[in-house]
Amino acid sequence: MTGLRALQEAVPARQVIVVSHDLRVLALAQERGAQPLAQLGYGLNGAVEEGRAWALAAGAEAILVVLADLPLVAGEALRQLLALSRGGREVILAPGQRGGAHALFCRPASLLKFVFGRDSRRRFMAQAAQVEARLTLFDSPALSLDIDTADDWRRAAVACPDLAERVLHGRDTDLCRPRLA
Repeated sequence: MTGLRALQEAVPARQVIVVSHDLRVLALAQERGAQPLAQLGYGLNGAVEEGRAWALAAGAEAILVVLADLPLVAGEALRQLLALSRGGREVILAPGQRGGAHALFCRPASLLKFVFGRDSRRRFMAQAAQVEARLTLFDSPALSLDIDTADDWRRAAVACPDLAERVLHGRDTDLCRPRLA
């Protein structure tokens, strides 16, 4: 859970929520001091919405969403993203490759509808304009690469040469071995 470690470097561990159907992921999140939340529905946007509902019930005024498939994510990048916050109605977006969004900060927490997926960067930007929120784009190599395709793995291996070795040979206890077809 490289992303979990990065989040906990950026915000207090008790404020980190991990939403998943996978009981192993939830157990590891709890073991590491994060709040595990068993996903009831389906899909990425549903999971993020469940996390937001939990956070709102706990009194959160803002929310930071970081997707789980970012092999280069680092606490320093997340701290830099959060440092861009100026208060008030705002959206800070870390764009990814292929028009996506890989991290999203919203204040207030309920400001936007979650639309992660294809062309989400444009859709989040349009929503921010519609609700008259200040929009900041945060371009960061640590947040721009996700793992969706074999080409993504190759790019990640160039950026982080030991990534594939750690995954394939079980040297990174935070990463599961991929299924090889």
